[in-house]
This record gives sequence, C-alpha cells and structure tokens, in this order.
Amino acid sequence: MVSRCSECSARVRPIVAVDIDGTLAEYHKHLGDHICRYFGMEWKQHPIYDPWDGEGNYEDYFGITQAQYREAKLAFRQGGFKRWAPVMPGVAALRHTLTGLKQTHDLEVWVTTTRPWNRLDSTDPDTRHWLDRHFPLYDHLLYDDNKYERLAEIVDRDRVVAVVDDLPEMWAQAARVFGHSKAFMVERPHNEWFIQSAPYFDHDYPGERIDLANFGAKVLIALVDNGWERVA
Repeated sequence: MVSRCSECSARVRPIVAVDIDGTLAEYHKHLGDHICRYFGMEWKQHPIYDPWDGEGNYEDYFGITQAQYREAKLAFRQGGFKRWAPVMPGVAALRHTLTGLKQTHDLEVWVTTTRPWNRLDSTDPDTRHWLDRHFPLYDHLLYDDNKYERLAEIVDRDRVVAVVDDLPEMWAQAARVFGHSKAFMVERPHNEWFIQSAPYFDHDYPGERIDLANFGAKVLIALVDNGWERVA
C-alpha cells in the first residue's frame, strides 16, 4: 500500500538525511593542514602527533585564538575546497544502497549542511558541483545552522526514518528532533572523544555509531521498522 496525503493525494515518501562535511566529504584533515600552513606552524597532521579527537575546541588543539581560527577558516572556505573535497570511504557503497532504496521504497534523500551558503557566493554552486559528481541521487539540499530543526519544520518529522552526521552537536539535535533510534553517528577521529566519554553510548542507549558503508543497511531496517512498504 502506498501512503498518500489526505489533502492532495500526493504520494508521501520516507526521508533519509545525510550530512556532507566529515560524513560524505573529508574536511577536518584538510582544514587542519590549511591552518598549519596559514600560520606557518609545525605540521600538526604529522604522524608524531595524535589527531584531534574532538575534545575541546579545534583552535585549542593548534594553540591559536578563536579569532585566528575564524580567519584561517574563512580563507579555507574561499579556496574552493568545497568543490574538490575528497570523498570519504564508504560513500560509493552508501550511494549504491540508497539508489536501490529510492527505487524499491521511493526513498527521498535530503543532504543537510551548516555550510554558510549566504555568506560566500561560491558555496552553493561548489556544493552542488561536488554532489553532482559524488552523490547525485539527492533530492533536496538544506542549508541551516540548526539543520535538523529546520528539516522538521519543512516536512512531517514522522517521514524521517534515519539521519547520519559526524558532529556530536548535530547528532544530538537529530536525536532530539526525530528520536534517538533514527540518529546515527558515523565514526571519525574527530568524534572519538565524544563516543568514548559521552553517556549516550552506553549499552542501553538506542543511539548508534556506524561505519558509513553500513548506513544504507540501517536505512532499510528503519524503513521496515517504521512501516514503509515497498513500492516496486
């Protein structure tokens, strides 16, 4: 049976929300490399250093002020990185699985990001260029500092079956808005401290950390658990 809107009879589609920076695209490593070169400091990404695990602020890891960090980050954004950012491992597998679910379950894919599209003219076209090359299956692109709260304002939150992000604060927002069982955190070096120390990940907690390549399988399970039937 296909779900339809009671007012307009349009087909109601289940939704999955996927983050870009740090989830689909490499980000922190290249930003860190840029910061070191920008200030002429020793290369912190060298193997002699432990990578930043997310504890404290990123600028503290480099020993710079917040103002310096913002200055370097702005220069980084203006360098076109969002157009050529490397693809994270697991994206190809996720793309394959979600493409199949779009066919079998009419899945709707939202890409959600906190990128400042309204501050730099190149952010939106560069983002779409990257997505067209590496993740062309997406249906909608959402920019907002509180992206999951905004998504819940745009669509019925019951339509959202799964969300994946790499940042603890965004993961927590998704869990609060859509429910803990729908919020997944992809494992990355920069969120290891949170995963290891936060009480959210005790054995009784429904939130889950995953490898990106396995997220598609989680989406399928979520579709079944939330009653979304096959359409093809």
